[in-house]
Amino acid sequence: MPQRLRRLSFPALAAILVAPTLAGCGTGVTPVDNPPVHGDTMTMTIDGGSTSVTESGRIVFSLGHTPEISFTGQLGCEGGFFTGSYSSHIDWHFRYSSEDAYLLIGNADLLHFPDPPEREGGNLVWRGDFGGRDAEMTVECAHPPEGPAPLSELG
Repeated sequence: MPQRLRRLSFPALAAILVAPTLAGCGTGVTPVDNPPVHGDTMTMTIDGGSTSVTESGRIVFSLGHTPEISFTGQLGCEGGFFTGSYSSHIDWHFRYSSEDAYLLIGNADLLHFPDPPEREGGNLVWRGDFGGRDAEMTVECAHPPEGPAPLSELG
């Protein structure tokens, strides 16, 4: 015979949800072991504000009006593609090669870094001034994918 779910009143539900939190009060905070993040790391700095991502895996990304940034393949160093959030409502996508790089902020702000990256230590760095918006992309990779960023690898 199936069990019946019992409807709880709001005060009872609140007590169930809050009790575990209150039980720890006065006893200190026990750190939670987060699993280590594996993958390749890049840092995007725009007008002095920075955000970093560490990624691995594969992605399929395509916007018809920006073939320069469309990509299917490995995230990180191997594919020359990173993605993240610029704010809670705006994502960014960065695609690079040994010759140039593209940064798409949101769905319309496409920035082109026309030169090869600089090498600083074990990092690849692209810098640009885009109409008063300073951008620096630092990728913790030994080398970029060869050649220009192809317009699309979607097939």
